Amino acid sequence: LTESITSFDYFGQPLLFKDVHTYDAQGDNTLIESFALFNGAEIPSGKTELKYANHQVTQEIAFVADGIGGFMAQSKIIYSYTAAGLLEQVRNYEWSLDANDWAQTQSVTNGYDAVQRINSREKVLYNQDGTEQRDRSEFAYVEGENLAMESYYYWDIDAFFLNNRKFYYYSDGTLSDKEADRNAQHLAVSPNPATDLARLNLEVPA
Repeated sequence: LTESITSFDYFGQPLLFKDVHTYDAQGDNTLIESFALFNGAEIPSGKTELKYANHQVTQEIAFVADGIGGFMAQSKIIYSYTAAGLLEQVRNYEWSLDANDWAQTQSVTNGYDAVQRINSREKVLYNQDGTEQRDRSEFAYVEGENLAMESYYYWDIDAFFLNNRKFYYYSDGTLSDKEADRNAQHLAVSPNPATDLARLNLEVPA
């Protein structure tokens, strides 16, 4: 990809933007320059500079045009990878004019199991007042890439607590135009009606 043009509808008027992609000798996209197209003129609106290691992006820095021919730093993303080349952590930053430095806004850390499937993801939001918000997801698998369960946790003071869980169930993989007839099974529920808790009496695990 060397160039792309995007059109936005703004109250019936099209707004056109163009991105120009530049590559290094290794074929990695190291620069994306953005322009606003207005009456045939190309007005620089921003740019993104990228760095790589082993053809994997390690850093993105986005700049916006300052209106006087230059650019101002806006945001930065740093990527790190596992020894197997899987995405391990993504750290987001925004440029702080007050501090004249980068301020971290978010981090996402992935964990993997022995067969390189993602089994955890922890997200941290860094607030301007110095506080943090955390949440964590954990994943279990039936086989291959088929999920068996997702667990979601919230952070409170100094530990994670389970918030909710999602279970996945799979068919045997066969398809038919008509669902096969099934024998009805007895299911006793008590009390009925119920306002808070109900008991399901099952003869076998189900």
